[in-house]
Amino acid sequence: MRSATVSGPGWRAQGITLLELLVVMLLLGLLLLLVMPVYSEQARKARRVVATAELLQLAARQEHFFISHRQYADDLTALGYSLPSAVGIGAQGQEVTAGALYEISLQDGEAYRFRALARPVGQQAGDQRCGTLGIDSDGVRSATGPGGVRECW
Repeated sequence: MRSATVSGPGWRAQGITLLELLVVMLLLGLLLLLVMPVYSEQARKARRVVATAELLQLAARQEHFFISHRQYADDLTALGYSLPSAVGIGAQGQEVTAGALYEISLQDGEAYRFRALARPVGQQAGDQRCGTLGIDSDGVRSATGPGGVRECW
């Protein structure tokens, strides 16, 4: 019987070399470098939905309060918001929790007008595109960043 040899002129080691591994790692690093900014912006955009939904709900609560009391509420607790509020939202005048995305506040607390604002905090604080989002008693939406209402709402 002939035995197989593991060395000789036609034999080649199986596996990958360190150079091949480094090339693959370099390509993965470059791909990650290109994808991360796009991913970060999409994550910010998705978290904005939390603020816009909360502002719309706050406006609906204000309208319901107005029907019952013939004036708008001047603080969030009158609208049923507990301190701290859930879903990553912090309310005005409270310590914003670690997981909060936006701090909700009421401005222009007149009897017949209101303006609700959602200021980005925590991991959403880097949202320079839209900045602080707002809605008023007339239903007019706003955004302080260069993205404008069309892009941010």
